[in-house]
Amino acid sequence: MSIHAEGEYTTTDFWRSSRVAGRATLVVTAVGGCFLLAMAVLLTLTGKESILEDLAWFAIALFFIIYPRAAMFYRSRRLLKQSPMWQGRVLYDFDDEGFTYRGPRASSLITWKAVVKWKESRNLFLIYASPNSASVLPKRFLRVPADADALRELLRLHAGAKPKAEQAAAPTAG
Repeated sequence: MSIHAEGEYTTTDFWRSSRVAGRATLVVTAVGGCFLLAMAVLLTLTGKESILEDLAWFAIALFFIIYPRAAMFYRSRRLLKQSPMWQGRVLYDFDDEGFTYRGPRASSLITWKAVVKWKESRNLFLIYASPNSASVLPKRFLRVPADADALRELLRLHAGAKPKAEQAAAPTAG
């Protein structure tokens, strides 16, 4: 089975991938920001703090809620503009051995043995060849919707159930 995908990246593709990869961070900062916002409201209602102190609490809360998302968008935009590897038309080919990436300025071959994990969202696949670096495949690059199902099955078969390094090493008898 072979799956072909091609297209041009947009800032939105990288912004979405950042949000998927950093979902835990976004949740923690949003919860923290909401907690601080609740504290600011309570302090305002009790009237024990000055208006400037109340405003400071509101500002800190909004910073925790807004800044991580804005920073992700800015970094995504900058990545696309400053990285020639991601500019122009790119091609992905997936088969039982792994996948290839070909762009106007770079190419690579990744075997399934090198894939440490993968994630899927409504709009894209993230395929990790290292714990912190992923290949971003927007689903709109796929030719037909059935290709997303086929790719998901390839990932499940070849990259889905990776043993953790601690579990992979057999314990020695002592």
